[in-house]
Amino acid sequence: MRIRAFAVPILCAAVCASAFAQDFRKVSWGMTPDQVTAAEADPRFARLNGTTKSILTSPVEVMGHGGFLNYIFEDGKLVIAQYRFDDDDEMRTYNEVRGALEDKYGAVDQGQSYSRWTLQRTFISLSSQDDVCRVTYADLRWIASTKEKQRAEHDPYF
Repeated sequence: MRIRAFAVPILCAAVCASAFAQDFRKVSWGMTPDQVTAAEADPRFARLNGTTKSILTSPVEVMGHGGFLNYIFEDGKLVIAQYRFDDDDEMRTYNEVRGALEDKYGAVDQGQSYSRWTLQRTFISLSSQDDVCRVTYADLRWIASTKEKQRAEHDPYF
C-alpha cells in the first residue's frame, strides 16, 4: 500500500511533465500563433499570413549573434522554428552554434555545410548557405506527414 501511495504521484508527475514539455524555447509543436505569441511574451513579433502557411518573426540575439526568430505554421499549427543569423562571418557563427548544439544534443550527422540532430520529437538542422547561418527545428510528425503527402502525390500506385 505504501509503495502504491508513493508511486502514483510520481507517475502522475512524469506523465504531466511529458505532456507539457516544450519542443523549442517555450513552445510545443502544434501550438497556434496566438499560443506561441503568449508563450514568448515578446511584443516585437510580426505576423505574416499566407494561404496555408503563416509566420511569426521577431529580431533576436542568441550567443551574441543577431538575427531573426521565425515560427512557421501550417494550417494554424506550429511545425517549424528557425533562427536566421545575419552576421558578417557566417562560418564563425556556424561553428560556435554547432559547438553549443553538440554540447547539448551530442554527436552530429555532418556534411560540408550542414549539421543535423534527430531528437524524440524534433529534427534540428544547422546550415550555412548564401552567407546566412540557419538553425531549423522541425516537428518530426509534420516531416513524416509531409513526406507521405508528397509520395502520394507523385506515386500513382501509392
